[in-house]
Amino acid sequence: MPPSPLLPASPSTAPIAGLFWVVTAIAALVFLGVEAGFLWAAYRYHQRRHPVPAQFTGNARLEIAWTILPALVMVLLFVLTVQTYTTLRPIFASEPASSLLITGEGRQWVWLFRYPDGRQLVNELRLPRGEAVVLRLRAPDVIHAFAVPQLVPKRDLIPGRVTEIRFTPTVAGVYYGMCAEFCGLAHAQMLLTVYVMEPADYQAWLQSAPSGR
Repeated sequence: MPPSPLLPASPSTAPIAGLFWVVTAIAALVFLGVEAGFLWAAYRYHQRRHPVPAQFTGNARLEIAWTILPALVMVLLFVLTVQTYTTLRPIFASEPASSLLITGEGRQWVWLFRYPDGRQLVNELRLPRGEAVVLRLRAPDVIHAFAVPQLVPKRDLIPGRVTEIRFTPTVAGVYYGMCAEFCGLAHAQMLLTVYVMEPADYQAWLQSAPSGR
């Protein structure tokens, strides 16, 4: 199954999925309303059956109404977007007191991750379900973007800066990510796989996998 923010597996992506469905519902209602009005007008005032009433050829009230209504819809969408951002902001603004800190970098065209015990993974992350994770990532060459749609929204990696990404995976499974910023000829091949494991399985992996690899 392709990665999708509509199948959230962490609190960092759930509000975004919720906003998407609200916006989609509003768009569907607007579409159906416009199409219904269009079909009704086309049937009711077809030139060969009924001429268009004079009040419909230059009605100031109607023109004001169909100017105000779209503006109100845009204001509603703006408010919903700000509310979603406000919900997400604390997730990215503060580091959990107890969290798994992983450092790494995205470079042309590979992802490198280093765990606290020294082990290294290439194009792969293994994380315990239910534990807060902090990624501190760098980009040593060009701009990249870390994106695992079901776990964390896209975050840009800017050369010369450290980007901190905080999230808590809540559903065990296999998730796919990518570099979401064009970074050169092999950009499309800069992929990664995230394994969210049950805590016991994660601890077993820590014990079996050699450190410093």
